Amino acid sequence: MALQSLLKEEGMREMYENSLVDLKAKLEARIDKFFKEEVKEIDMLKEEQVSSMIREGKTWKAIVDAADEIDADVIVMGTRPHSGIGHALMGSTATKVMQNSKRPVLIVPLNK
Repeated sequence: MALQSLLKEEGMREMYENSLVDLKAKLEARIDKFFKEEVKEIDMLKEEQVSSMIREGKTWKAIVDAADEIDADVIVMGTRPHSGIGHALMGSTATKVMQNSKRPVLIVPLNK
């Protein structure tokens, strides 16, 4: 709140936008590095066959919207338990994607 009182709304918005641009660039670099390392391990997959997207908003909605936009055949998601009963239940994002997508959703349990 103290920062907001020192900066005008325009300045705050500009800082926010700049931080988003920086965050997206860092995420894109990490995703690109990950894919390049993983693609080396898979002989059948070519680097140009893989693409990534970075979206803002509610996670489950961004996933469903992106799948619709690219006309995905299936949505593949990893999920890990978040509590003691988490072994029986999936994360809320995976659950919401399954409930709201018109596409098949494949849930892959991840190790901790």
